[in-house]
Amino acid sequence: MAFERTEQARRRAVDCARSLDELCAALAPWPDEAASVTRLAKAYRARAAEFFGSGHKFSLAVVGQVKAGKSTFLNTLLFGGQDVLPHAAGPKTSVLTRLEYAPETSVRVEYYTAADWAALEQAAAVPLDTPAVHGARELVKAVEGQRARRDACAEKGEETFACPDETTLAALLEDTVGGGMLSPFVKCVTLGLCREELRGLSVVDTPGLNDPLPSRSQRTEEFLETCDAAFFLSHAGYFLDDTDIALLTGQLARKSVRRIQLVASRFDGALADAMAADPACTADS
Repeated sequence: MAFERTEQARRRAVDCARSLDELCAALAPWPDEAASVTRLAKAYRARAAEFFGSGHKFSLAVVGQVKAGKSTFLNTLLFGGQDVLPHAAGPKTSVLTRLEYAPETSVRVEYYTAADWAALEQAAAVPLDTPAVHGARELVKAVEGQRARRDACAEKGEETFACPDETTLAALLEDTVGGGMLSPFVKCVTLGLCREELRGLSVVDTPGLNDPLPSRSQRTEEFLETCDAAFFLSHAGYFLDDTDIALLTGQLARKSVRRIQLVASRFDGALADAMAADPACTADS
């Protein structure tokens, strides 16, 4: 029965893609609208192919507000608390970072291609006030004056770096994920780790769902459309505040995430704040 349901879902995906193609054709007299639907159809086909592909891994996202402690949580879980995944006082993770099994530690960097940049420039020129359009404009603006580097990265498509030690790994992630020189040209980073617990699993460190830069939130929302489960991190000092509730009932509710686990993060910081606010707590402890 599970196989039949999968085949039914696959057929529905094919039918949906066909409907999008028909809509694109019907919108031919209106180029701007047709371009938006064409991008939607292309993205839908790519996500459906990934989801139904034989190499599909169970995907687990770590999501939450900006500075909810997502990277710190994964550093503690996988690296014994060492600062391998970038984090700082401001939003740090700017690129979706997948953590998957690999025989040796490595970082595979996927760059925006020439076709991606052409599509982004086209989207940026659309006179609409939507998150996707704002995200495209932001990315195009971020690489202004860097055409040579942009084209060089696009020509490579992707490249894989060996990481013999954690210092090399941290430096490379800082450059590609943590807002470094390469970050504007990077679409996705896959960190390969020789950890048996990661076999068949793809854990993803995401930008904040309420990131002030639209393209970062956009990437997270796009990933969540094919995500199997998620850890939603909420700061222990203001656990499930109004912003968290809005994200859970708005952005996440519209996605197909099958299971969401709530995690109270930064508990030590919340405890320190409470003790500082009430000296009696320190005396009692």
